[in-house]
Amino acid sequence: MPLTFRRLQTSGTDLQQEYHLRDTILRIPLGLVFHLTPEQIRDEESDFHFGLFDGDNLCACVIATPYGPGQYKIRQMAVREDLQQQGLGRQLMLQTEQALRDAGANELTLHARDIATGFYEKLGYLAVGDWFTEVGIPHLKMCKALTD
Repeated sequence: MPLTFRRLQTSGTDLQQEYHLRDTILRIPLGLVFHLTPEQIRDEESDFHFGLFDGDNLCACVIATPYGPGQYKIRQMAVREDLQQQGLGRQLMLQTEQALRDAGANELTLHARDIATGFYEKLGYLAVGDWFTEVGIPHLKMCKALTD
C-alpha cells in the first residue's frame, strides 16, 4: 500500500486523528485516560508531528520535540493496530529522521518501551543508561546520531 509521509497540521482533522491513534494504541491498553486540554494542544504546537497517510486517513504517527540545538526527542510513535508488522513503523521512523536531518537535527533520543527496544536497535538507536519505569512499564533511553 503506497502511503504518503507528511508533517501533520496541528489543528483540525489531522490533530483529531493523531490524538485518537495515540490514545487507542498507546494509552488505552495501559488503562490510561487522556483528556485533551487546550494547554496540551498549545504545548505540542512547537513539536514536529509526522504521519503516514492512506489518502486522508492517518495510519501511523510520531512526534519530535526539540530540546536543544539539533536535538529532538522522539515520542508517541503509533501505528494503527490493523497495519502493524507491515513495515510502517520503520518507514515512518526513517522518513521522520530524514525530515529532521533536513531541519538541522544531529541527535535523536527516545524512551523505548521494553517491547520496542529491538525495533529501535535495528534502526541504529543505542541504549543509554538503565531501565526505568514510565507510565507503569519498563522503558530504556535510546539515542541515535544523525549523520549524512
